[in-house]
Amino acid sequence: VNEESSDATSIRLVFRLRSDGEDAAEWVTSVGRAVVEHFNDDVSMRNAGASATWRHYKAYDALVDEQLASDCMWAVGALTLTTALVLAYTKSTLVALGAVVSIIGATILTHATYYFIYAREWFGVIHLAGVFISVGIAADDVFVIVAAWRAASAASKSRDLHDVPDDSALEDIMTSCLSHSAFSIGITSCTTAVAFASNVFSKIVPLKLFAMYMATQIVYLLAVTILVIPGVLGINAKVQRGVRARNRGAYTLMTMEKPPHRRAPRAQRWATINLGDVGTLERCFTQR
Repeated sequence: VNEESSDATSIRLVFRLRSDGEDAAEWVTSVGRAVVEHFNDDVSMRNAGASATWRHYKAYDALVDEQLASDCMWAVGALTLTTALVLAYTKSTLVALGAVVSIIGATILTHATYYFIYAREWFGVIHLAGVFISVGIAADDVFVIVAAWRAASAASKSRDLHDVPDDSALEDIMTSCLSHSAFSIGITSCTTAVAFASNVFSKIVPLKLFAMYMATQIVYLLAVTILVIPGVLGINAKVQRGVRARNRGAYTLMTMEKPPHRRAPRAQRWATINLGDVGTLERCFTQR
């Protein structure tokens, strides 16, 4: 194709592949892209003003999928770091695992809703950024619930997060925790979901799909976190109470089996130390 202008004439050569299937996309990503990059790096071609490019939509999709797969490792790293922070704050492995279950469960429900109910198939890089946002929001919800649990435990005269007197006190703590934390995280989650949902009416399709995905994700995070985390805290409190009860029982049993140490009377200790009249002993040794 000759393109003439007032300054110079440019020549464009277009090469088309015979096949447009998966084999063609694989050839473009593995061979064709390298050939084009090598041509553009050639100094002589650059000085001559020649350049090459390639365009293949299936190859673009394959490269995007490859990049998403590599970027998912960053999402896994963010989830791991968040789990470590939750573990450091709560000092409970069960609560940290509960946070992970909440995040993964909400993500699975969001994907199912996005693909099957909304009937959307496009999942781009912008959606992956939403995963990082969801991890941070879920961690904030967990911290709020744990803080409310600790406040309720202190109000019921429990010593710490893991020491609950009985089941009735545990129910009171859970009721107080939900009454305080559910409202707080509910308000913040709803305002965030509405902020994302306001972009559903956008004419930019990727932004519209991202808004649908994130609004659904935040609603599921709120529901799953409220259902999972308080229950995990209750189970954790019962487990810790059972462990402490067994430790106290073992200590009591060891104390009962060990014979008590009795101090000898003062007169007996004095007699043991002074073994008799020192003067008499000296006379006996001298006569002998």
